[in-house]
Amino acid sequence: MKPFECIFHPKKGVGPINFGQSFTAIKNIRGFKLKRFDPDPDTPPTYDNDPLDLTVYQDEDGKVRSISCDEYLYVDGENIIGMQINDALRLLGNPQYELEKDFELWEGEVQDIYNIEALGMSLWTTSDGEILSASLDDGDYED
Repeated sequence: MKPFECIFHPKKGVGPINFGQSFTAIKNIRGFKLKRFDPDPDTPPTYDNDPLDLTVYQDEDGKVRSISCDEYLYVDGENIIGMQINDALRLLGNPQYELEKDFELWEGEVQDIYNIEALGMSLWTTSDGEILSASLDDGDYED
């Protein structure tokens, strides 16, 4: 999988990776390698693809639950990671969102989160609106 293939499909997936897809199917995607890491032994495994800076989260059934993109996520041919939030929202069709201001991550690092429920998307930004990452899911999972 190449960076330009990281195309956002609302509530469906990213590129050839679909929510609800088995990890066996993902491992068969040509040129796409995942490295397993388990940040919390009490949760299902998580997988990273370093060249794309993409993380795939597994559910209890061994299927794709959500995807996090930290380097590439294309909408209408444009990479929204690094874009200003207002430009990305326009590109996404000006969807309604819920804003979580000053969300503290760790060691005092703070980001704003734009939750766009209709698209199954959360955009994490700096205080000046630059998109740092996107968290994506199909919207059918309970927290």
